Amino acid sequence: MALPVQFPSFLPCSIRHNQPSLLSFTHLRSSSSSASASSGAQFVTCALKIEDQETVRRSANWQPSVWDYGFVQSLSVDYTEDKYTEQVQRLKKEVKGLFDTEMNTVAKLEFIDVVQRLGLGYHFETEIKNALSSIYDNSEDAQLLDYLYAASLRFRLLRQHGYKVSQDVFQKFMDKMATFNESLNKDVKGLLGLYEASFHGLEGETILDEAWNFASKHLKDLNLDEVPTNLASNVNHALDMPIHWRPNRLEARWFMDMYETQHDMIPSLLRLAKIDFNVVQSIHRKSAIWQGGGLNLGRTR
Repeated sequence: MALPVQFPSFLPCSIRHNQPSLLSFTHLRSSSSSASASSGAQFVTCALKIEDQETVRRSANWQPSVWDYGFVQSLSVDYTEDKYTEQVQRLKKEVKGLFDTEMNTVAKLEFIDVVQRLGLGYHFETEIKNALSSIYDNSEDAQLLDYLYAASLRFRLLRQHGYKVSQDVFQKFMDKMATFNESLNKDVKGLLGLYEASFHGLEGETILDEAWNFASKHLKDLNLDEVPTNLASNVNHALDMPIHWRPNRLEARWFMDMYETQHDMIPSLLRLAKIDFNVVQSIHRKSAIWQGGGLNLGRTR
């Protein structure tokens, strides 16, 4: 949860000094009025207040808090213990089996997307590579390109993994004026997919530039009260920052909460994502940065 940050509403103009006197810079404006009139410059009156008073500063001798790390409940659980390692291996085996499960191409693409957004892609690099290679080579999947959501998802995942996919796959959704058909503005899922896919464009790919303009405009114009809650949350999340730009671990933490509410959620996949996230956190706590980084004051305060 983000913590509120408070900023001062203004910065003081007075300056304190040790020698007793009171100076005013007001005369500067009058003495240079002729110069300012000719040059158009404007001066701001600012009083310099000097008093015979020492500045009181806080002591730098910081003392550690009595609440040491032993009182932080989350730090008392070490997810690098053998029992969690065994759970990870068991769950990874289950998820690997899901890659071999018979499913249509769209379902396979959605599964790969979920695995990656949960931060688990690095566990299944071989399985993801084999699945995408099969999808890329399968000419029978050409009918998928008739649906904006499927075409966008396929384009994004293949481009993400380095496959050469032409932007021309989106031409069938455009009119003779090289703009996207207005009839697509009701396809929220398709618009969201097109928006995310547009961030994988290369310089000079005008179709993807037009895709971004079209998708972002219609997504911003949506009445999200009329859109299913999960889809509306994904739209807001994407407009804030696309998947392609988000740090992997931060995206994983957000997506876990979202995925948990989906009706087609796979419990073993979500369980693996949560344990894996905590394992990575435990490893960070044991790193040299945590142990010897000299950040005790920052952590406590």
